Amino acid sequence: GEPTAYIIGHREFYGLDFYVEPSVFIPRPESELLVEKALKLAQNGTVSSIAEIGTGCGAIAISLALNLPQAKIYATDISASALKVALFNCQKHGVVNRVCLLQGLIFNNIK
Repeated sequence: GEPTAYIIGHREFYGLDFYVEPSVFIPRPESELLVEKALKLAQNGTVSSIAEIGTGCGAIAISLALNLPQAKIYATDISASALKVALFNCQKHGVVNRVCLLQGLIFNNIK
């Protein structure tokens, strides 16, 4: 059957609620380890920008933006529909000015 997160339209990730739909992968609890590792690496305060490739619903990028207010986050995805979901979640969590959403392959659109 269809995953519960798609049926109810949201999933919790890193203590935050994210809108999800079938155009994006459902954020996995294991991915929270990536956020924790990035936050640990950024402890010294010298991180000014972070790139997430394949952002999907934006869970990782948004979690980092909320926990690293000094950093600019670049989040890319090849899917326009995924970026629409990510934009919705950026607006929901108030980070639309700090998470730059880009459509394309890997680093092609990051300057």
